[in-house]
Amino acid sequence: MTKASGRTRVVVARAACNRFLRQTLLRWAFCSLTRSTWAREFYDQHRQTGKSHFMALRALANRWLGILHHLLATDQHYDEAVHQRNRTHASADTAA
Repeated sequence: MTKASGRTRVVVARAACNRFLRQTLLRWAFCSLTRSTWAREFYDQHRQTGKSHFMALRALANRWLGILHHLLATDQHYDEAVHQRNRTHASADTAA
C-alpha cells in the first residue's frame, strides 16, 4: 500500500490481512528456493535488482499464488517441466 503526502512517498505492508496466510506463503516461497530451479532464478533476479530478501520472497510468493490460482481455476496439476517451458516461451516472446 502506498502512502503519499506532499513530497514523501512511503510503501508499507497492508495492515488488514490474514497474517497466518501471509506467513504460510512466505514459508512456501522460501522452501521452494531449494526445490525449484525457476523459483531460485526468480528470487536471485529480484535480489540482483536491489530488492531485499523479504521483498524478493514476497514477489516469489505472489508468483506461486498466481500459479496456484491458475491451477485451481483450470483443474490441473502442477508440473515443473510445463512451467519451465511456458517461462522459456514467454521470455522468447518478449525478446523477439
